[in-house]
Amino acid sequence: MIQTVAIVLIAAERPRSCPVSMLFFFAVELAVETAVILNRDAYAVSRVYAHCIAASAAAAACATILFMPFRGPSLPRVDIGVVGQPPSSKFRSPEDNLRLWQFLTVSWMSPLMTAGKHKQLNEDDVWFLGFEFQHRRLHEKFRQLRGSVISRLLQANGIDVLIITGISTVQMLCGPCITIL
Repeated sequence: MIQTVAIVLIAAERPRSCPVSMLFFFAVELAVETAVILNRDAYAVSRVYAHCIAASAAAAACATILFMPFRGPSLPRVDIGVVGQPPSSKFRSPEDNLRLWQFLTVSWMSPLMTAGKHKQLNEDDVWFLGFEFQHRRLHEKFRQLRGSVISRLLQANGIDVLIITGISTVQMLCGPCITIL
């Protein structure tokens, strides 16, 4: 049933960039199907081949989403650095034109790290900031928010605050456990 909903959503939306929510769905589906296959005696599964097909389809969907562009392919690609080429201040960061897999593995940073290993980096040796992180755009977005400065800061950086708070909480809770081991 849920797979049917996913297929209908994909057919209706026809995503051109990676749908991260669908990646999460298919990763969970792959984990569940793999668990059923590995524990078929515990679940009394008689038709394992159906679960193998479902697991294969989920794995193929995950791979497809990981290799989709991270942003819409219809957006302009003018002056964006190419992944794998040496960095230069003449181009914007390749972040603006990555696939999800490249973003998650940070493989696009390899030329910059290689250059930094051989010499001290100067301003001309690094890419210009990506479109979303340019000062003027960030400043305009912040000015468009309404409310006090604190509420605007929370609106603009709320997700980052939640992530940092979550990580800090996990570190605080796991800190005593690690020292015991």
